[in-house]
Amino acid sequence: MEVYAAVLVEPKRPLRIERLGLPALKAGQVLVEIAYGGLCGTQLLEIRGAKGPDPYLPHVLGHEGVGTVLDVGKQVTKVRAGDRVVLSWIQGCGMDAEPAQYSSALGRVNAGKVSTFMTHAIVSENRVTPVAQWVPVKEAAIMGCAMLTAMGMVDRALGVRSGSTLALFGLGGIGLSTAIMARARGAIVFGVDVRETKLHHAQALGVQHVVNAAKEDPIARIRALTSDQGVDYAIEAAGDKQAMEAALGVTRTNGGVCLLAGNVPRGMTLQVDPYDLIRGKRLCGTWGGGAEPDADLSKLVEVYPIISEQMSRVITHVFPLHEINCAVVCASEGLAGRVLLHTVH
Repeated sequence: MEVYAAVLVEPKRPLRIERLGLPALKAGQVLVEIAYGGLCGTQLLEIRGAKGPDPYLPHVLGHEGVGTVLDVGKQVTKVRAGDRVVLSWIQGCGMDAEPAQYSSALGRVNAGKVSTFMTHAIVSENRVTPVAQWVPVKEAAIMGCAMLTAMGMVDRALGVRSGSTLALFGLGGIGLSTAIMARARGAIVFGVDVRETKLHHAQALGVQHVVNAAKEDPIARIRALTSDQGVDYAIEAAGDKQAMEAALGVTRTNGGVCLLAGNVPRGMTLQVDPYDLIRGKRLCGTWGGGAEPDADLSKLVEVYPIISEQMSRVITHVFPLHEINCAVVCASEGLAGRVLLHTVH
């Protein structure tokens, strides 16, 4: 079997497409033929070396995708050969298997519990979840991180309801996916970004109010739109210090919640006025929105017929695997929603 992968050999350098040798499957491991993998901010930080020293180089990348199970290791009961599965970095049910190590002309190439920027991947059983065959394959790919995190934040972390007010800072893959889920729950959504193209994109997905933070103060604007009350919930999904501080600024006192979801460079700090917290604002972080893949993916599939058109529009660019570095540039420019890699070699 020919296996090709995008390999990070050195931070701040282009990824290399390498042919890999597959090791024998170990207990709890699943071999998946990848169809699509999603590119998000976490991978961009890894590629830039912004997450700090990387002791696992060289290694493969990707933590969101969709594919078909080809084989399973011992003790795997969750999936079997032929199943279509969503791959996610968020841990679900099943064995927590050790990461795979591949052979290559570079020597050993490391992997995490899940990898998707490759034609075939050995992943841990608890990082795959079966998904119905009728769900379109590209849309299924973004259920592994973007939509799963969005559902977790909206339903589990915040409990957004009809009539709730929600401000989203950063309208990339996570932000747009969250807008879709919040609108599906009947929320009034305010979208904040610094690019007009993204604001127009958000409006097309149903966001009622948009604010260009490069042209006006988002705190003043959103407070004006809410009779100076602020919003019930604010989510920062851009990984930007100023956006995080502004998100707390638009959160209402006496029970409002500001949720930080954006990935940030290592060492970044925030400036917070303690009086905001004393007045009843809550500032929280989130790890994948607290999503539970096995339960929440089923809920996503149930709601998919209602949000299918919006989900398809979150995916703005698709690149073949061998154009991975073009995909990285596209995602880094801040103009994309979700960028996908079509990983069939």
